[in-house]
Amino acid sequence: MLVYLLATLILFAFAGTVLLHPAFHSDLSRFLRRQDSDTPDDDLVRAAVAEISVVIPARNEAETLPHLLGSLATQGMPPREIIVVDDQSEDATEAIATRHGACVIQAGERPSGWLGKPWASSVGAGAATGRLLLFLDADVQLSPEALETLARAFIAAAPDWPHSLATISVQPYHRTGRYVERLALLFNILVFVGAAKRTRGLLLTMEGSCCFGPSILCGRHEYRAFGGHESIRGSVLDDLDLGRQFVRSDVPVRSFSGRGVIDFRMYPGGLRDLLDGFTKNILLGARRSGYWFQVLAVLWMTGLIAAPLYTAMAASAGSVSELVISVVFYTFFAIQFAAAGHRLGNFGPLPALFFPIHLLVFLFVLARSIFLAVTGRSVRWKGRDLTIHTES
Repeated sequence: MLVYLLATLILFAFAGTVLLHPAFHSDLSRFLRRQDSDTPDDDLVRAAVAEISVVIPARNEAETLPHLLGSLATQGMPPREIIVVDDQSEDATEAIATRHGACVIQAGERPSGWLGKPWASSVGAGAATGRLLLFLDADVQLSPEALETLARAFIAAAPDWPHSLATISVQPYHRTGRYVERLALLFNILVFVGAAKRTRGLLLTMEGSCCFGPSILCGRHEYRAFGGHESIRGSVLDDLDLGRQFVRSDVPVRSFSGRGVIDFRMYPGGLRDLLDGFTKNILLGARRSGYWFQVLAVLWMTGLIAAPLYTAMAASAGSVSELVISVVFYTFFAIQFAAAGHRLGNFGPLPALFFPIHLLVFLFVLARSIFLAVTGRSVRWKGRDLTIHTES
């Protein structure tokens, strides 16, 4: 029994180590430090930033827009233009965007078959005049050097700029307020590592990965070549599918975590927003993340279940050796949680210590998503009903 316990926990812990590899090695700032010997000159970077058209799809974002637009106003290298697409907002989104000097475009009525965000993004991209498109969610905030940093990473990913282009995407660093917002930690980890599409040896990498919706920088012509957001107009997971379209078009895609460059406060509205937000994405995201990811994720989460269960059973049975082994692995899983969370957001130590609670929330949301998909029911998001389909 002792050998079986040790072997299974080692397997689960190893699977977690492989699974979490991208969270430890895909930091945007770290990537640029590795490129120091090939750093583009400032004039080239400034020329790239001057070609950026910022496109912000916004629906009822009166509270978040001032922070984003304010951070854009402080950029050391300003973009070519800032376009806010007002997607039938019922608050002061338009007035606030205009007050901050953005060009405001009304999305208008969505054509049949379109979802809101792809439609608003497409409208904004159609109005853009820059060589580069930077799609930003309205709830993100940028550091004063963010556009410069993005441009440097963009050029590093496509060294023949401006003759050949890549696409880069950044998952913002997650700023949390109340503890309930920290329940997003396990979701954040799996969303981030689930974007990995290639392996290097036994490890997942972020090369050839998908896009993260909050921040995508791409070439305008490359985007239009495959039809842009029109090609994914009905997609709930528009970021994943947009990344797939770039890859299919032979445009290199690189994804990063954005600590120190781009951040956001994901679900300030509380638990219901968190549950609804991840419910609409989790099932489809898991299906599209690849079998290697799915195997590793199942093994790791089995370990997250097994470690506390083994600990409780060993304690009740009075088996000191089994209890020691279980506690050691519980601690190891907690350290994995804490280390990954530290790179993806300010989650603090408590979520790591109480990771079984986060696992239970995750399993509840997964079960809810499956139930809604099977029954054909919808989830409410941004004032609209979204239906979760089971097809990939």
